[in-house]
Amino acid sequence: MKQNFLNRTQNHFLRTNALAIALLAAAGGISALTFATNFGDEEWNEVVIKFTDAPGAVQAALSKLTDASTVTKVIKETDEGISVYEIEFTKAGVKSSADISAAGDVMEIETTVATTTLPAAAMAALKMEYPNATMGDCSLVQKTYFEMDMMIDGKKREVKFDAAGNIEDESDKYNAEENDGKDGGEKSGWKKENK
Repeated sequence: MKQNFLNRTQNHFLRTNALAIALLAAAGGISALTFATNFGDEEWNEVVIKFTDAPGAVQAALSKLTDASTVTKVIKETDEGISVYEIEFTKAGVKSSADISAAGDVMEIETTVATTTLPAAAMAALKMEYPNATMGDCSLVQKTYFEMDMMIDGKKREVKFDAAGNIEDESDKYNAEENDGKDGGEKSGWKKENK
């Protein structure tokens, strides 16, 4: 497997296209709960399911975050045979979502926040970098991952990985800097190693 789950930008792009396809299909009287999209050599599949159809481990993990009655949508995302459940819910009136692996590992929690609650330094930096931008919705994203030091071919490497097997090799960017930007390998980023 060359890469696992698409990065958030590609994922959003694909969801937007899938939604458009779903709306067109619904207008034509065709069921559109399952979407499959090919992006390069990867296949990404998204299915809207009932919360009660999610694995027990997923349901148990969510119960530690919120009550099941607050769930508004459950999306099962599958890429190259690996499934992650994105569960949208409200908590104290705030829109939130959690990405949970099929084994019940909470990989990411996203919570809507008011821009007025953001740190002043962060808002100042955003306004300086994007002076003409109109600010939209903002979310606090808490991503859970592991970090491991490894020795590979005599070189120390720092590798980050999440519960679904997405891997980010920090040494890729350091190697690129050492080679004056001539990265002889893949760019740094989340990827699924071929096992």
